Amino acid sequence: MNGLSSTKKLPYRVYITRQVQLISLVVVTNLIFIVLLSPSTVEAQQTTFDHTRRAIALEASVPSTLENGTDLLNHLGSNQQAIVRNSAVPVLLPRNNPNVTVTSDPSSFTANWEDEGARYSLEGSRLAYAYEALTQPAIAMEHSIRDHAAITVQNEGILDVTWNELGVSYLLSLDCTKPKDSRCQSSEAIQRQGDLLDYAGGGIKNQPLAEPTSEIPHAVTSHRKDFTYDPPGTLVPGSGTGRKDLRVYAPGIRFPIENGPAYANSQVWNAGGDHGPKGGSQCDHGNYSYPWSDNFCETRDRSTPMCGSQKGHQGQDIRPATCQKDVYKGVAVCGGVISHIGSYSVFLKCVDGTQYRYLHMSNVAVQQNQSVKQGTTLGLISDIFEATPTTIHLHFEIVQNISGIGFTHVPPYTSLIDAYQLLP
Repeated sequence: MNGLSSTKKLPYRVYITRQVQLISLVVVTNLIFIVLLSPSTVEAQQTTFDHTRRAIALEASVPSTLENGTDLLNHLGSNQQAIVRNSAVPVLLPRNNPNVTVTSDPSSFTANWEDEGARYSLEGSRLAYAYEALTQPAIAMEHSIRDHAAITVQNEGILDVTWNELGVSYLLSLDCTKPKDSRCQSSEAIQRQGDLLDYAGGGIKNQPLAEPTSEIPHAVTSHRKDFTYDPPGTLVPGSGTGRKDLRVYAPGIRFPIENGPAYANSQVWNAGGDHGPKGGSQCDHGNYSYPWSDNFCETRDRSTPMCGSQKGHQGQDIRPATCQKDVYKGVAVCGGVISHIGSYSVFLKCVDGTQYRYLHMSNVAVQQNQSVKQGTTLGLISDIFEATPTTIHLHFEIVQNISGIGFTHVPPYTSLIDAYQLLP
């Protein structure tokens, strides 16, 4: 003995068995560590979204005198005149275009007209929503409509201007049938059109307004056991700063693509996009796999008041099950009315006053002012976009009248997560 403890030599078979057990323990430990570090896995199982919202009925007022209202009404048929007079919201109409169609419901009206390839849609609403502790950057009201402070927003070929007047909120939208139409390249045309609006009638009756009920439970049980998603506001690295918002702004909607699977992710920073990996294709497998990723507020040079920089991507991009265009159906997320059809856009206004926008579909199967039920086919997921095709996807937006702000794009990601998990 030399003062050191003796080591008993193990039989070879026992030694190997213990080494295998040790290696197995290390592998399992590392796997557990990786799972714990994976935000998508954790979020898919534990995130609790906030479904709380409060409806507010705005008090409409009317001008003391009509602003060319009699002349405006004379251009309309008797049924349209009755809609204007009985509207709960003061109706504004263009004084320079008699070819206007007006529809209304207890909380809002919509007017549509076209001017040599420029399609206009005007919505006025007395229904707004309030969200507790909603953080909102100071909004730059850089323009005015009818002498009221306004926000002008440029979207994917669509221009919006929103303002508050006569106690209610208004949203004027413009898109053009020709890609290079100068009226859709800057804010001048839509602001000029807004200043040509006059009060034509309505806004007399301020009957009580109840918020439409929502059937969605606060805890969604997923039918899609393999589904995972990155946390709201977590964008592709380098693609901008997202909005970390757990609110569900559209509770109870159906998923906007008929069937799953579907994949919400970036079209620009993923494979096949302008800022994606070199040599990648939009059809790469990674684009058609989980986890989902948010891309609301992804870097764009477009005004988006809900983003910290007030600029960014205004919706959520969703790929269908496979990289095939004109195959998968885009469907109505709720019952409502088709309030606008543009060159590559469809607007759906639901009974709760929220507007949903579908971009890049082909084979549009609905008409303007048509009433639809939840699940009605609206078109096929495609790549339609101005003169140059985009990637195969549905660009989906939610526009809502927020108390104290007016009409604005709100994050759709959490609402889509809830809706997707309810797909069979």
